[in-house]
Amino acid sequence: IDLDNALVVENAAGAVIGKLTVTDPDAGDSQSFQLSDNRFEVVNGELKLKDGISLDFETEPSVNVTVTATDKGGHSISQQFTIVVSDANEAPTALSLDHNAVLENAAGAVIGGLTVADPDAGDSQSFVVSDSRFEILNGELKLKDGMSIDFETEQTIDMTVTATDKGGHSISQDFSIIVGDVNEAQTALSLNGAYVAENAAGSVVGDLTVADPDKGDNQTFAVSDNRSS
Repeated sequence: IDLDNALVVENAAGAVIGKLTVTDPDAGDSQSFQLSDNRFEVVNGELKLKDGISLDFETEPSVNVTVTATDKGGHSISQQFTIVVSDANEAPTALSLDHNAVLENAAGAVIGGLTVADPDAGDSQSFVVSDSRFEILNGELKLKDGMSIDFETEQTIDMTVTATDKGGHSISQDFSIIVGDVNEAQTALSLNGAYVAENAAGSVVGDLTVADPDKGDNQTFAVSDNRSS
């Protein structure tokens, strides 16, 4: 028994492998075929995968199939063939982020590590982030150098990360980054009055206003002149 081709591309459901030829001294004798692997069949003299069946290179880079041909007289011959499965670049199946929080004011901070699930072992990816303040460096999502986030302006940031492999297959995933609040220093202290009449015991001089980035933050006060409070 001869097979004129022993190569099949992975994921090719129902693919024809090659033509089988049986050498039989009886010209015109017909053959029936039995196969050791029930994923295969012989149709019109061709060895093929059954409809809907395909092979995965990452699981089986090659498959051994024994073909047995039986003629009308009941005579049989068997031959083993090694079917080589060729690799095809497959699309990534998942994109995940192991951490999704960052403190405000942390310029260039790393958010977390990105993991791409790709059937092709060793495949590499390039990345695009929908928010231009962020980048992917050494597999980590981070703020670009010099970039930071202000909690008082943005408590969460929604973005999309797209990974593209060497075969041009892409996968996109949405992530929400939580911005953590940090207690920040006050930026200004003002007094709206600077006059008091003499002999006016306990008089109010004016109202103090503190500018503080942290909304609702409480203040305590100390005055250098102990006659005031």
